[in-house]
Amino acid sequence: MPSVRSIKSVAVAGICTLLLSACFAPAELEAGAVAADKAKLDDTVFAFYLSPQSYTWNAGLGSRNPAYVVLVRPDGSYRTIRTRGMDIGQLAWSAEGLYFGDDERDYLLHDDGLTTFRNPKPDMQQSAFAVPDGFVAIYNEGVGGPGHYSNQVAATTRQATKLYPVEGNYFMNASCDGVVYGIATDPGAHRVEAADRPDLRSKTDPTIEPEMLARLYPAGADGREEVLGWRAAFNGGTGIQHAPCAQGVISYLSAYDDVDGQPRTVVVSWDTATGAYVEHPLVDEGGRSIPREDLEFVRYDSGSLRDGELEWFASDGRIVATDTATGVTTRRFDTGYRSTASQFAQVVFTDTSIHVLYDVNDRRTPLAYGEFDRATGATVRSLTIDGISKHLSTHLVMRGMAVRPRA
Repeated sequence: MPSVRSIKSVAVAGICTLLLSACFAPAELEAGAVAADKAKLDDTVFAFYLSPQSYTWNAGLGSRNPAYVVLVRPDGSYRTIRTRGMDIGQLAWSAEGLYFGDDERDYLLHDDGLTTFRNPKPDMQQSAFAVPDGFVAIYNEGVGGPGHYSNQVAATTRQATKLYPVEGNYFMNASCDGVVYGIATDPGAHRVEAADRPDLRSKTDPTIEPEMLARLYPAGADGREEVLGWRAAFNGGTGIQHAPCAQGVISYLSAYDDVDGQPRTVVVSWDTATGAYVEHPLVDEGGRSIPREDLEFVRYDSGSLRDGELEWFASDGRIVATDTATGVTTRRFDTGYRSTASQFAQVVFTDTSIHVLYDVNDRRTPLAYGEFDRATGATVRSLTIDGISKHLSTHLVMRGMAVRPRA
């Protein structure tokens, strides 16, 4: 098990000195950097991760650039914590503090300081969850040999962290009362379990794999994943890393091809107790099918379920609600932001609010943040964040976001 170290008790010059020297360090982000022994949550209302894409440091493109976790205050000012970077870096926040990681360490920022854990791991993250005994994160290790695909699970508490491998690529994950499940589009070595089942093979391309549901945390009796079920869905996925779960049932939107190669857009409810799932076609209030392209660039997360509906942020900036029992989808209100190939939004759903962090992607306009009441659509808070958007590129990408939980 990796050793634990509290930075509070170690004399260091700061995270910038501790972690790396780099060729590219934006002045605004460096100016806001806090010394490691002085880092605290203080009045942070939300945080987000800025990190290079991993290929920019793995493709011989020069010295590795730094990454930053940005801690935003109520007035839009911010402080930063510098890291080595994590592609698609995710954050999780609970009463224990704010969790994040890079490829060498895990971090836990709380009211009385910053704790780090030595924990080398892959440099691409799938998900991060707060669970009752700490935090659980999933990392993408990649192909582990012919017929294999490996992810890594990191389980972190205030005392220690441990890392163990799981077979399969679990890009979408869910936490059901602290038990973490993964839905894999590449089952790795488990593909042999579905290879002889005609109901799980595409008739148009038998080489592509169906979706697989597995329990990832706590680990099974053999210390690995436990496969629970399969779904005949191919060429699917909406890019959602954290699916919501209620009463042990994971819900998510799915645009996929069926066994006959026919396109489908559905809402899926997958029971983790039985491994069985049901799905309903997505239709609007008039009964018209919702096309696949309407699910491009959508955003939702672990908090999206409310009163039997899966609420999601559509690419046109509207909040949309899908009845998980019928698939009927209604438009609720417009946030004024967008999520497209050229305009980027991070969205967090809490019990009472929807939080949107938005980059218009012109490298001039400040980042915008809006908090909206889930029930009424009214704007609760809005602010702008200066000095960051001009630095965003493949060398510094806006990634995961987390909001301070209610006390």
